[in-house]
Amino acid sequence: MTFGPSASLTWPKHRPGRPSDRCRNTSPRLQVTKNVSPLLQTCLHAITYADPLRIPPQRLTAMQHDSMQPARMPQSAVPYVYTAIAPTHDWLAVLVEAKARAFGLQQLAVQNGEHVLEVAVGTGLSFTELVSANPDGWTEGLDRTPAMLRQTARRMQTAPHQRFGLRLGDAYALPYPDNTFDAVLNSYMFDMLPVADFTTVLREFRRVLKPGGRCVCINMTVPTHWTERLWDTLYALFPPLLGGCRGITLAPSMRKAGFADVRRTRIVQRTFPSEIVVGFC
Repeated sequence: MTFGPSASLTWPKHRPGRPSDRCRNTSPRLQVTKNVSPLLQTCLHAITYADPLRIPPQRLTAMQHDSMQPARMPQSAVPYVYTAIAPTHDWLAVLVEAKARAFGLQQLAVQNGEHVLEVAVGTGLSFTELVSANPDGWTEGLDRTPAMLRQTARRMQTAPHQRFGLRLGDAYALPYPDNTFDAVLNSYMFDMLPVADFTTVLREFRRVLKPGGRCVCINMTVPTHWTERLWDTLYALFPPLLGGCRGITLAPSMRKAGFADVRRTRIVQRTFPSEIVVGFC
């Protein structure tokens, strides 16, 4: 098939019943009007959609370190929250995610000439590396937040070649045919999703991968040491502080989705715990 950069930032048609369809603000706590400035409107939406975990402070310290907290931020809030944090996203990512991202790219091991997809491309921190490693192939980046895609597009203005595309889209319904890609990379997205949705999204990843293709997912993971629990505590108090991310364990869901030879590596950087999960079709 023939690929090309997607110049249009229009939302794809939603399938009824998926989390991305719940886009209307029905909260009685706040009504955002058209007279509010766009920046303030974004911040107000983020606050409105946030659903802090209402646990007494004394119980926060007693939470099981090996259990996953429930997803507290609705998927419909993601574009609002990430529009607000897009300008400052990279500084935290560099401070606490750089080692895990580098290891994930090493595990993906992109070969020149392949078709590669990054889902939740964000500001392009990993995308630049994927494109550089694949000058004779095609690298596609997908995200559901226009502000993030604009950041990536600006970053890619200095790319050594233009064999890549950026597209607005949804991980629940990837806009690609079956058996399209040799490799799929995903960073810090599943830690925002409900656990019940993990297998559904991973099956979408598997659907677009060719036989023998590989998938690498990088996530914030559950803490195993008291110094790592600060991050889950921040999430419990106010999810948008961490972009809606909390500690998870993805490997069991990857096996359930049909991936083989699933491997998990844990990396901690400045007390922030990440996991790199690799699976093959």
